[in-house]
Amino acid sequence: MNSSLAIEITGINKSFGRKELFRNLNFSVKWGETIVVIGSNGSGKTTLISLIATLSAVDSGSIIVSGLDVSKDPEQIRSNIGFIAHETLLYDDLSGYENLQFVGRMYGITDIDRKVMSVAVQLGLEDRINERISTLSHGLKKRFSIARALIHEPRILLMDEPEAGLDSATVDILGDIVKKHSASGGASVITTHSLQGITKIADRIAKLSPNGSLIEESINRDVNNNDEIFNRS
Repeated sequence: MNSSLAIEITGINKSFGRKELFRNLNFSVKWGETIVVIGSNGSGKTTLISLIATLSAVDSGSIIVSGLDVSKDPEQIRSNIGFIAHETLLYDDLSGYENLQFVGRMYGITDIDRKVMSVAVQLGLEDRINERISTLSHGLKKRFSIARALIHEPRILLMDEPEAGLDSATVDILGDIVKKHSASGGASVITTHSLQGITKIADRIAKLSPNGSLIEESINRDVNNNDEIFNRS
């Protein structure tokens, strides 16, 4: 086990019925590193995030998160993860404040009121904090979803296409959050279907290929220069 790795995936296989999604997949993320995983619809991006988040199980192989085996210590691993899914994971009939307070209590956060307001300010939500989630726009719901993932100060962020439906200002806020997270030693895995936007903050980009393997490349900060890499099969 490598202590410099936040996530270590070794030889995993995963199928759904006759569809083989991953075949002997190997993948790792260092502490302080942000990796963006790109792939077409159906390539396995969401499944990869779900496996790391202990929401699904591999057929074979191993996944180690924060030094813990996902098959043996799922609850402890979840306490170290901030997860942003396609769904907001919010309760529509509660206010933003009540949603964040509820999640904070789940994680046993002390001084919860201060923490709720702190993360709300971080995402520019302080003026909307008492509004019911059902009355908010999609973009604001996504901001509260991000706040939900951050409230317990996780060491690892897992984001499944987090920029979908976000305006450019919120994408910039998300980028700043991820940069600060990496600078503090945290690790992030972000999936996307586009080379634009969120890839600009990546230390590495990885592409899920149709044969269930992973192509990894060090990122050139000029994202347009990566087009050749991700046109490979």
